[in-house]
Amino acid sequence: APHTPLNCPDEYEKPYENNPNIAEPAFYGMVTNIDDNFAKLEKYLKANKLYENTIVIFTTDNGSAKGIVYDKKRKKKLGFTAGMRGQKGSQYEGGHRVPFFMRWPAGKISGGRDINTLSAHVDILPTFIELLKLKTETPTLDGSSLKSLIYNEANTLETRTLIVENQRVVTPVKWRRCSVMLQQWRLIDGKHLYDLKSDPEQQNNVAAS
Repeated sequence: APHTPLNCPDEYEKPYENNPNIAEPAFYGMVTNIDDNFAKLEKYLKANKLYENTIVIFTTDNGSAKGIVYDKKRKKKLGFTAGMRGQKGSQYEGGHRVPFFMRWPAGKISGGRDINTLSAHVDILPTFIELLKLKTETPTLDGSSLKSLIYNEANTLETRTLIVENQRVVTPVKWRRCSVMLQQWRLIDGKHLYDLKSDPEQQNNVAAS
């Protein structure tokens, strides 16, 4: 199969080439490539006695890069979106929601627990400042520290509204491809309202009610 722009090394792409459920072998090959390199990072940290007191984070920069791909030749949907609607660039959860795993053994942060409170990239810096007791001259920050949630000292943050949008036009247009987020609620494009608690796939518009 020809390489995609991912330019995946042959040894990673080939294992997926004959799988009938995989539309783009290079995409899956690069996932495996990242997995292997993460293992190298783990090995390095342990070998240099940095494992216990290094904060390790795994996250991504957007939602599912491929989403559900429809393969016309095989007449079936391929891909994985964890049940979320949309893909990269979309205003729906599948377009901007990302994983964020964090481990810090010396700081008593390890796996086994999920935090479902609405949070965003702007929360990372305030969290590190509080976790590491850093001094800062910045008077105010846009985000909120997640320390109390991480250590299970609280189960929520102050009520706040977060917004994501994907304009991709020279002159921004109000309500264009945006999601206004408040707790479990998602207002899409200023018109459609979804309750993620009962409708995680964002199929039931409840704006009228």
